[in-house]
Amino acid sequence: MKRIIIICLMFAMICSQRVHAADESVPCGAEPTNMAIDYGDVIGCTIDPVGDTDIYYFNGTTDELVTILVSRAGDDYVLPCVELTAPDNTTTVECNPSTDNRIDTVLDQTGTFSL
Repeated sequence: MKRIIIICLMFAMICSQRVHAADESVPCGAEPTNMAIDYGDVIGCTIDPVGDTDIYYFNGTTDELVTILVSRAGDDYVLPCVELTAPDNTTTVECNPSTDNRIDTVLDQTGTFSL
């Protein structure tokens, strides 16, 4: 039986107005953000300036089902993209013109993954 794991990231995107993350989310680390996350974490961050990149990493095991969701908060149009990089540096990217993007995948490697 596969172990199902969900990683949720919610980014409070910003263009012309500042939006604050929900109180129940884990705040981002200091910029530039490069922080460890655990399965089930909801991360609240601000993308400021536009084009800002935050990096998160977690340890995964072969055959785990992982769901990664990034969402835009606020009314401004900012594209929330997500890239999952496996231990062997292969990537999965979701960057569709939407208010959120999601990766659902079964891990085919064991090791440290980054977002």
